[in-house]
Amino acid sequence: MSQHSGSVPELSEEKAGPKTERGRRTLRRLLDAAGEEFGKRGFHETAISHITQAAGVGLGTFYVYFKSKEEVFRALVADMARARAMP
Repeated sequence: MSQHSGSVPELSEEKAGPKTERGRRTLRRLLDAAGEEFGKRGFHETAISHITQAAGVGLGTFYVYFKSKEEVFRALVADMARARAMP
């Protein structure tokens, strides 16, 4: 999955989005890596460690942004829907 327009999706209300440019880039890398890994392996066969390795971040970094694999999947789907809706 290719990188989207560079925009960063809004996270759930309980989690505010990244406040720094570095945080926004990290979130974008995680989402792009999740898309790649889910596309390659499927949801059930993808481990969080696959996503973090592909994104080049540590496991702890994943949990700064997401609580679970299900949460990153939901964020990815929402991000993709927003990207398709953009003119």
